[in-house]
Amino acid sequence: MQWKLAAVGGLLCAVAGGGLFAEHLDVLAAEEVSAEQQHQENLARIMPNTPQEMLRSIHDLLAEKDPARACLLFEDPLRPQFGAAFGEPTCEAAMFKLAAQIKEPNKYVEFNVNWQKDVRLEGDTGAFIDGCAVTFGGGLLDPENGGGDPGPKIGKLHMKRILKRGLVVDGFTPCNTAAGPGGTPTPGAPPPSAAPPTTTGPGPLPTSPRAPAGVLVGYLAKGNDAGACRLFSDSGKAAFAKAQGVADCPAAVAAFRTKITDPDRYGKPIGGDSDATARKGSYGTHDVDACKLNWSNYTVDGEMPPPGPQLGRMVVEHPPGNDGYWITGFSNC
Repeated sequence: MQWKLAAVGGLLCAVAGGGLFAEHLDVLAAEEVSAEQQHQENLARIMPNTPQEMLRSIHDLLAEKDPARACLLFEDPLRPQFGAAFGEPTCEAAMFKLAAQIKEPNKYVEFNVNWQKDVRLEGDTGAFIDGCAVTFGGGLLDPENGGGDPGPKIGKLHMKRILKRGLVVDGFTPCNTAAGPGGTPTPGAPPPSAAPPTTTGPGPLPTSPRAPAGVLVGYLAKGNDAGACRLFSDSGKAAFAKAQGVADCPAAVAAFRTKITDPDRYGKPIGGDSDATARKGSYGTHDVDACKLNWSNYTVDGEMPPPGPQLGRMVVEHPPGNDGYWITGFSNC
């Protein structure tokens, strides 16, 4: 979340700091402190205020097919741990995996929690909620609970308060119970399916046309060729390799990685994939333009150059028998 608000917080501080600087040169020494204070104020204002709101926000983002944004509710150091708990290299990839397991989005966002047993408030410092103990349905209009959970359970979340107001997730424990019939998979396990898993399919994929762009940026920033190349079909891998002037997809990832000057910033564009555009093509494809991604570029030391090149233009579509999208064509910006 810090990168998400850095540009806004930095800009506000620049305006305020500029006016004060004209009055007194000593303010320059306090600019960095002021920027951090403004950043904390922004976080405290926009983040969920209760543990129930936090968990519901995560469920909502997963159900709305915008899972990468759910990671913004977690502290930066916790995100890799969340990804690893679900067998993925990043938080974003784990959220996409969870979103792919949602069978009934409308029911998934309407969960119940025992606030006396499974929610804990820690005064002005933090809170806890057991996301493994939520139930779905079971009310007057749905006494049978719909025959099973409509999607995965997230885990147990601990949160800390920001300036005694908004919450951010700073601790996570996955649900450890194995799935029963119609239940939720154990973290890291493949989603339930009537057919046995195959070794040739791509596995869980991003679930909206522009989402592969946001996931790919994260993999490229880390130089993760296995994760990045899984997002491409064979024709997509060939097109990506050709665009980078190399022989295959892993070499293309390595070549692209050499152009990234600030991996941490590059992997976290402001708004994720929201600045990518997607329009329907022919025969079920979508044309995605990821040539106008934005990164935080303002600090107390001034404006920084972009952390790497724009991603590119892609053609995405559903693989056979898969509800997600993978990249079947690629060209540079």
